[in-house]
Amino acid sequence: MKRITSISYDDLNIDVLKEASPDVLKVVKDNIDFYFMIKLKDNNNAVIFSNGAYDPQKSDPPIFMRSRFADSYNANCIFIDDVTIHNTGLRIGWGIGTPDKHYLVEYSKIVKAILNLLNVDDENTVYFGSSAGGFMSMGLSILHKGSKAVVNNPQFYATTYARGLSLKKLFIELFPDMERKEILETYSDRFSITNMMRKHNHIPQILVIQNRMHEPDIKEQYEPFIKTCEKYRLKMDNVEFLFYHANNGHDPIPNEKAADLVNANFKVKKKGILFILNSKSERNGLQDNVYQTALEARDRGYKVYIAHRPGEFLTKVYRDGFNVVNVDFKNTRETVDKIKRTVNDDLNIIHMHPGDSRKVGLFLKRELNLPLVMTLHGKWTDSVGQYSESLDAIFGVSEGVKHKLLDECEGAEEKVHVIPNYSKFKSEQITSVTKSETLTVSVITRLDKDKELIIDKIKEIVPVLNEYNKKLTLNIVGDGELRNDIEQYFQKNINNENINVIFKGWVYEDSELLNEYQKSDLIIGPGRVVIDGYTLHKPALVIGSKSYEGVMDKSNWQKFVASNFGGYRHNIDFSNKDISVDFESMINDAALRKSNAKLGHMVVSQFFNEEITNNKLFNIYNIIEK
Repeated sequence: MKRITSISYDDLNIDVLKEASPDVLKVVKDNIDFYFMIKLKDNNNAVIFSNGAYDPQKSDPPIFMRSRFADSYNANCIFIDDVTIHNTGLRIGWGIGTPDKHYLVEYSKIVKAILNLLNVDDENTVYFGSSAGGFMSMGLSILHKGSKAVVNNPQFYATTYARGLSLKKLFIELFPDMERKEILETYSDRFSITNMMRKHNHIPQILVIQNRMHEPDIKEQYEPFIKTCEKYRLKMDNVEFLFYHANNGHDPIPNEKAADLVNANFKVKKKGILFILNSKSERNGLQDNVYQTALEARDRGYKVYIAHRPGEFLTKVYRDGFNVVNVDFKNTRETVDKIKRTVNDDLNIIHMHPGDSRKVGLFLKRELNLPLVMTLHGKWTDSVGQYSESLDAIFGVSEGVKHKLLDECEGAEEKVHVIPNYSKFKSEQITSVTKSETLTVSVITRLDKDKELIIDKIKEIVPVLNEYNKKLTLNIVGDGELRNDIEQYFQKNINNENINVIFKGWVYEDSELLNEYQKSDLIIGPGRVVIDGYTLHKPALVIGSKSYEGVMDKSNWQKFVASNFGGYRHNIDFSNKDISVDFESMINDAALRKSNAKLGHMVVSQFFNEEITNNKLFNIYNIIEK
C-alpha cells in the first residue's frame, strides 16, 4: 500500500499536495474518504485520470489505473479512485455514489480545489479515461467549464453497458430500497452523459477515440449517443471522433498513443526573454550577472536574446548559442528598431540594466507592451525613481542597494526585490591540491581605473611581502589599462627573493579560472571573485568598489552580506582600513585561513545560493510575464 496523506477538504493546501506527491492523498469531505494519487510536475498543466472496471483478483481499492504511466504526461497527474465501489463487491461504479450524494460531483469539487492550489487554468485541464473512466471523464469535464476530455471507447450510458448486467448489481448494492424505473427517473443524469449535458447546459470539448471494429461499443454506446444528440438538438461542434480499427475490442489504445493525444492539448507556452546591457568594459560583474541568468533562462525553456555592443562579451554569448542583437546604443530609435526586427514576436519579458540600455528598454516596453524589469548593481541607480511606475519589478543585488532603491522609488516600494549574485562554480568542484611549501595568493580582478581601490590595496601589502621569510607566489589574474603601472610598481618595490610575482593576464575559459582558484591558498578580489572563492572553500580578503572592510568573521559577516561583499551600503560611510595587517595574519596563520574559508562557505551557501536566487527571480518572471 502506498503512503497515505490525509486532510480534510476545508484544509486542503499546497503543502499537503507536495507532501502527498507521488503517493496517495485522502481527502475527507462530509465524512466520506475520497482517495487520489498525486504526481506533481513543474508546470501548470493537469491530467485527471478516472478508472474503468477493475479486477478484484489483482488489486483492492483504492485503485489508480494508469498511475505507472505518469511520466508520459506533460502535466501534473491526478488519479481518481471511485469510492462508489468500496465495500460493495462492485467492479465498476461510474462515480454514481449513493442516493444522498453523486460522487462524481464531489470529485469535481475536490479536483477543482486541487487545481486551484496548483495554479492550473481551466484550459490546461484534461480529463482522461477509457470505458467507465471515459464516462467519468466526460462527466467531470461537463462539471468543469473550460476543461477538455479525452476518452477511449467510453460509455455514454451506464444503462446499456454489458447489457445492463453491471448496473443491475449496482442498483442492488447502492439503491436497495428503490425500483429500477424510480432510480433512473430520479438520478437520470448519473447514468447518461447526454442527460448530464442537458442538466448543466454545457458540452465540453471532447475527443472520443473509438474502435470502430468493436460492435458492442458502436451499437450500445456510440450510435445511441449520436441519435440522442440529434433528438435533443445538442450541438456537437465540441465533440470530435477519432476512429481506429483494431482487433482488441474494448481494450484501450497503447499508453504512448494516449499520452500523445492528451499532451497535444497543452499549449507550449511561448517563452522569450531579452536582456539589454551596454557595459563599457569587458569581463565585468554585470556581464557575468547577465550571462549566468541567461544560462538559467535557457535551461528553463526560454528563448534568450542578448542586446549589447559589439565586443568580446557579445562574441562569447553568440558562440555559446544565444541569440544576439549587435547594437551600439548611439541612436536610441535605431537600436529599438533593430531589436524589434530581430526578436519578432518571441518575447514575454524584457530585463534591462542601467545606462544606455535603460532608454531602449523603456521604449520597447511601450511599443511592444511587454513587462520590463531592471537590475541595479550599486550606488548609481540611474534615476530609477523617475520611471519606476513603468517597471514591473526592480532588483537590487544587495540589501544595501535595496535600501537606496526604497528611498528613491517612492510609491513603488513593493516592486523592489533583492536578487544577489552567486558563483559560476559549484561547491563540489573543489579538488584536493598537492601541498606545496610555497603559499599561493591569487589576486583576481580587472586592472582598470574603476578598480583603483583594489590596486591601491594590493600595493599596501608590499611591505609585508618584503618581510615574509617563506616562499610565496603572488598570482595576478586579470588585465586592464593599469597593468603596466602595477607591474612596474612591484618590480621597483618588491625586493624579497622569496616572492614570485606572476601576471597571468586574462583567463578565458571557466575551467582555467577554476584551476587558478583551486591552486590558491588565499583569494583577494572584489565581491563576485570572493563569492566564487568562498563557494570553493577558499579563504578570502574582499576589496569592494568603495571600501575595504577587513577580514570577515562572526562579528561582521552580516555587513558583507548586506553589501554584496564590499559593494554599496545605504547611508553608511565607507571604511578604508589598511589591508596589510589582515594580509599578514592570513598568510601566517593556516588556522585563520581555514576558519575564514569555512565561515565564508556557510555564508555564501545560505545568502548567495544559486538555486534559491534563480527560483525567486524566475518565479517573479512567471508572475509578471505576458
